[in-house]
Amino acid sequence: MTAVGIGTACSIVVWTRRRRTTPYVIMNTVANCVGAVVIIELTVEGELFAPTLTATTFERTTDWSVFTDPFLLLVAAIAIWDSVDGILRARRGRIDRAVRSRRADPPLHPQARNPRVRDLSTPLTR
Repeated sequence: MTAVGIGTACSIVVWTRRRRTTPYVIMNTVANCVGAVVIIELTVEGELFAPTLTATTFERTTDWSVFTDPFLLLVAAIAIWDSVDGILRARRGRIDRAVRSRRADPPLHPQARNPRVRDLSTPLTR
């Protein structure tokens, strides 16, 4: 379950830095794909939902095959959604930063920035 740990670490880094970058998005996408493949493979092999566990715990067996297809679709959908969401947010953040850097306003006169600041280049008159 290293993929889950990598995905969690990426989420914590993105949360602390308050923005998504391309390397973190790539790592998160790879972690999502690996995690989904492992979960799907274990489910298909019948190793994820163990019928013997429920038989020993609850003294009856449970047929998990009814839930297999919806569960696999849910795992794939969550992995795809999280990856696409990360890519779109990183792209949007990169575009927003580029637009903000192009819209940089020219420096203002000192009094226009703060009316309480006196311009020292003009003589003091009374």
